[in-house]
Amino acid sequence: MPIEIHRSKTHDALVVRYLKGSTLNDGTQALHEFVQQNPSENTPKVVVIDATDAVVEDLTFGKVSAEASKKIPDLDKLINCQKMAMVARNDVQFGFLRMYEVIAFEKVSFEMGAFSNDSDALDFVGLPFTTIDALIAAIGREFNGNLPAGPELC
Repeated sequence: MPIEIHRSKTHDALVVRYLKGSTLNDGTQALHEFVQQNPSENTPKVVVIDATDAVVEDLTFGKVSAEASKKIPDLDKLINCQKMAMVARNDVQFGFLRMYEVIAFEKVSFEMGAFSNDSDALDFVGLPFTTIDALIAAIGREFNGNLPAGPELC
């Protein structure tokens, strides 16, 4: 599945990055696997989703709504989560993220936001970085080889 997951204990954050060719369904599966592997009390305070390379060509409101409904039970298991920021790079992606945000907003216990740039998204969740790449690099340094090299791929 073309999704990277980066976990920072220092910043109590989870970064989910959609890789080239990944779909909304890939993200749903990655979230499900994450919550299955992590007890609720071990969930992060903030989540940053980088949907920059996600495929949106075949999305419709119905598909976004269906995927959001599938994700709600897993989002509910992120009991420590206070904020989730979703980042898109183009207007089509941003529009679908806003749809997702509106659909999920009343069904989750944390704040959500859709953003068109890294800086605003990271500011929203309270992380001291201006780019998601910088955050991921810091996560890599955080562990200094205590984890296998590279991100966890779901």
